[in-house]
Amino acid sequence: MFVNGIAAHCAGHAWAAHTCPDIPETHGSVLAAGWPTVTAEGRTLGYIGAPVACGSSVATGSSNVFVGS
Repeated sequence: MFVNGIAAHCAGHAWAAHTCPDIPETHGSVLAAGWPTVTAEGRTLGYIGAPVACGSSVATGSSNVFVGS
């Protein structure tokens, strides 16, 4: 599923390989949780600031689509 041409991430979806300040090695992860009241494909939808399982958080997203309040 895409939102404004950007692939939507939902809880449990794989996260691209990246590095974090607390984990200097390149690693993958999954979206740990999405907004509790907004679902897509049966999973909660991610948002800027949503937690990633490695301890990071979502940093970017669509600039004109808002999830929750």
